[in-house]
Amino acid sequence: MNKILYSKFDKTKIGDLPRAVFPGRIITILSPGEAQRAVDYLLQSDILGFDTETRPVFKKGARNKVALLQVSTHNTCFLFRLNRIGLCPAVKQLLEAEGPLKIGLSWHDDIMGLHKRGNFEPKGFIDLQDHMTELGIKDMSLAKLYANLFRKRISKREQLSNWEADVLSQKQKEYAATDAWACIMLYEEYMRLKETQDFFLEYVPEPEPQQPAAHKEQEELADGADNVEEKKPVAKRTARKTTTRRKATSADGEPKTTRKRSSAKTSAKTSAKDTTAKATAAKANAKGTTAKAKAPAKRRTAKKNNVELQLTGDNPQMAVEIENTIQNV
Repeated sequence: MNKILYSKFDKTKIGDLPRAVFPGRIITILSPGEAQRAVDYLLQSDILGFDTETRPVFKKGARNKVALLQVSTHNTCFLFRLNRIGLCPAVKQLLEAEGPLKIGLSWHDDIMGLHKRGNFEPKGFIDLQDHMTELGIKDMSLAKLYANLFRKRISKREQLSNWEADVLSQKQKEYAATDAWACIMLYEEYMRLKETQDFFLEYVPEPEPQQPAAHKEQEELADGADNVEEKKPVAKRTARKTTTRRKATSADGEPKTTRKRSSAKTSAKTSAKDTTAKATAAKANAKGTTAKAKAPAKRRTAKKNNVELQLTGDNPQMAVEIENTIQNV
């Protein structure tokens, strides 16, 4: 039965898979002498898995030197603590040896990190990322590759732990050994599938890329502009109606102007004040009129030939003239 592979493995399903753990023995190397004996042993193997670990730095642009180099066979893994022994002659010998096959994942990055420990010329290395694409696989992380090919989960919980600690925990040792050993397992399965073609690739389409916020805003502005263009004729008709109303109002002699709500309130207050002032003035005038009406008028009456004339004291000169006229008569 053909093995089903996916071009992209769903990472949400990895957590439900059984865990894969290195099944062999783990040996920690703490001195150059131990390193030499370990290298002599490793060079007798036909295939080796490589990986490195670095103490994490939570500061942008900063990076520590490689703290651990783990090299594994099918059943034994050596942990070279480079923060203790550095890139000693035995380690350089291992890295520069033509054989055996040395398998790594994204090994180019590991090589760059090791070069900060010292100069060497790497030989005999195979990077899994350069070959898995031949099977149609696009996900290149160790966890996704292992889940895709073996339906097992590799835990990454210890990845950000302190790899320069005085003593590595058992979980750290298992994590480091499993990563190196998994490279051997992946390479051997890749070679088997490539030779037998005993697999079926299920293509998983790429998710649609999300539009950048700036591009999305431009589209929204463009849509808004289109809506404005569609509403322009209505705006013109409304403007004409408004103009007609204003002209008709002007013809009646009572022009009206459109003002803001605040201006209308101010105008109303001003009108109220003017009305109050007028009312006060009217009361004052009324009082003056009443006072005049109550003031006693000086009247003198003259009768001549059944004609009665009233002489008002309001204008004394006119009264004198009228009185003289009466005497002459």
